[in-house]
Amino acid sequence: MQPVFTLQYAEYKVANKLNELFHECSVFVPASSQEKGIDLLLYNRNDHVNQVITIQVKSSRVYFGKKTNTFQNYLWLNRFDIQQNADWYLIAGVYPRFPSGKAVSEVNCNSINWETLILAFTNREMTELLASIRQKRNPAKPDIMFGFGFNTPDHIYLTRGHPEPDDMTQFLLERRINDMLKMLFK
Repeated sequence: MQPVFTLQYAEYKVANKLNELFHECSVFVPASSQEKGIDLLLYNRNDHVNQVITIQVKSSRVYFGKKTNTFQNYLWLNRFDIQQNADWYLIAGVYPRFPSGKAVSEVNCNSINWETLILAFTNREMTELLASIRQKRNPAKPDIMFGFGFNTPDHIYLTRGHPEPDDMTQFLLERRINDMLKMLFK
């Protein structure tokens, strides 16, 4: 007997966001969990031609920064091997958005809104990013992890793996829609 089909929560959130942003497209989920490098397909049929973008989803839980940290929220990911069959890498982090002006300890769990932040990188961009990730103590050595920090969902920075925070806001999914459409409709 086969197990029930399941979908990772981050993949579910990314699929929903893609459906919301790309009205003329469909999102497909491969039913085979053995399909390395592909978690989602963004599909469009244009002039009797099937057009597809393959997507690999990576996710991180959100870690809260300390009061002395620059950022309130952090995403941490292990370095991973690039899959050549993935056109895009989407990095997702689900984080709580607390009512403004309230400390975490003062917030009732029913008043928390859960939001999803998604970064979008082409295969080439992700390859270059991972190649640039270095240890802080010894910049000659690659780091086994990399991470991002943010205070608000509209500005995000590469924190771990770089000597100084590097602005990654341009890679937010909402800013990559045209790039994804160009690849889909080429």
